[in-house]
Amino acid sequence: MKLKFFSRFCVGFFLLVLEEVSFCADHAKIESFLGVFFDSVPLWPLHNFPWKDSKITEGKELCLGAQGTFNTLEFWQERNVCAQGIVELLHGRLFLPSEQEPGIAYSYVARHVQRYKDRVVFWIDSDAKFHNGAAVLPEDVVFSFYFLTKNSSIFKSYFSGISKAELVSYPLIQSGKKLSGVVFYLEKNAPQEAALTISEMVVLPKSVYQHGVPKIPVGCGPYKVEAHQEGEFVRFQKVPQWWGANRSCGKDMYRFSTIKYIYFKEDDSMFEAFKKGELHCFFERSAKRWMNGYNFNEVTQGIVKKQEVFYKDSVPITGLLFNTRKPIFQDIRVRWALSLLLDFDTLNQKFFYKKYKRICSFFQNTSCMAKGSASFEVKRILKSFNAPEETWTQPAEYFTQLPGTWHQRSKAALSFLKEGGWKLRNGKLFHETLGFLQVKVCIPKSMRDEWLQFFQARAALIGVELNIISLDQAAYQSVKSSFDYDMIWGMMGISSSFPGQELELIYSSHSADKAGSYNMAGISDINIDALIQQVKSAKNQKELQFLAQALDRYLLSGCYGIFGWYCPNTWQAFWKNRIVYPRSSPFSPQRRWIYAGGSKNP
Repeated sequence: MKLKFFSRFCVGFFLLVLEEVSFCADHAKIESFLGVFFDSVPLWPLHNFPWKDSKITEGKELCLGAQGTFNTLEFWQERNVCAQGIVELLHGRLFLPSEQEPGIAYSYVARHVQRYKDRVVFWIDSDAKFHNGAAVLPEDVVFSFYFLTKNSSIFKSYFSGISKAELVSYPLIQSGKKLSGVVFYLEKNAPQEAALTISEMVVLPKSVYQHGVPKIPVGCGPYKVEAHQEGEFVRFQKVPQWWGANRSCGKDMYRFSTIKYIYFKEDDSMFEAFKKGELHCFFERSAKRWMNGYNFNEVTQGIVKKQEVFYKDSVPITGLLFNTRKPIFQDIRVRWALSLLLDFDTLNQKFFYKKYKRICSFFQNTSCMAKGSASFEVKRILKSFNAPEETWTQPAEYFTQLPGTWHQRSKAALSFLKEGGWKLRNGKLFHETLGFLQVKVCIPKSMRDEWLQFFQARAALIGVELNIISLDQAAYQSVKSSFDYDMIWGMMGISSSFPGQELELIYSSHSADKAGSYNMAGISDINIDALIQQVKSAKNQKELQFLAQALDRYLLSGCYGIFGWYCPNTWQAFWKNRIVYPRSSPFSPQRRWIYAGGSKNP
């Protein structure tokens, strides 16, 4: 049944269809989903997501493992390490990103959204409540935006496409109620993804955070912190009669009454805890242990199940980054020489049981990944930026899958170094200005380094001295934030089908010398800056893909790091009597437990 109301004092007129309200002003339709582009279409507009299973029942306690430590429960405190689960379990976002659709999000704290060219309006769910019982109000959303952008440089950059946030409300004449929301105004040159980006914002209670940081964070998500011990564990208790339990953001999800993250300093200790049943599922990262370490009784008896799940999500881009702020790595020939010395095929066979594939793109396994020969459109873009000719004449894989035998590659590496002024002196490479070729390589203590020692030995054969420094999480975070390294194992990029604002955080000149930034390689190139702006301004998916592929090739040609590798499958083991998964899986298997439970009805 449709009821039409007209008022000269309103921006437009409304159609009230059951609980759906459509604004006709500026032809902006109200939706319960949001995409990167105006013409983005969701696969499940009715929120009937296939990765949910209504037959799975509630569970008691789920124990998960986490490696490293934590010293805060506040996710926005950049210089601290936040506990696992805080954003996912305790807090609520305006909209929730889809599990299988990159660039699509569905309603959560905001029940509906209206998108315009210069602004985006979120209408808040009137049933949403914080853990202290207070209703989630538009005032909380506005407060959260200014609080996060003021107290976090990361969120300030991430939400830089938004110029301001204001309250907005419209009366519903028939019911006498009021529709309340928040309007975010976009910057003039805001990227297309700005609306989707702000939809991911966590909502904080103004009544709590305007008076300071609470000892225990207050959110509006399905769980609250029941207990925690810094660096040891954090336990979440399910909120009774949670407001979102029957919404698409919570139905057939979050079935465990308690979720506990237990922290371990070492990966081996975590695995031993899993074998004892202290942890209920375990995500394996060691090919050696996956092949040889699961021969204990509970596996052979079928109590513990091993499972390989195909990884459909984008791949985390990790590797050994060169700190180009250091004089030694300002010469690209030195960077290429060290890249030639890493023999992935030998490493894969010797240490990884041929289970891994090499990362060869900053947008690995997405539609923005550069592959093979450059298309006409990508070639045109690269030429317009005076990119090196090899960026379009060579296949994209040329920059990572370096050809030749070890003998040929080591010879080529030595040739590069000699061109740069390096000479052998008593078996060590020496430069008149820079001294001996000694490189400090920082890695997290949690990382297995057998392959790195092999790389170290190979480099020594041509006179390169790699000094490997293994750091605990706090020390690793410190050297990473202050750029106190020559090389470091870390994040080289965030692979995404819809790259945008995060590119400035990782690859732009603006972030190169900003302490604590994600630009770990110190990339500073005006052409990369300009390409990033064009990617952010792409008007449709096709244009975005061409521009991102051009950026990918340009970054690859700069040799800012030695790409790592990934496994196309996620290796998981779990106790069958403690956790039951749905048949269909999210793109990221590590998020399957969110939709799991204690048992399943026939």
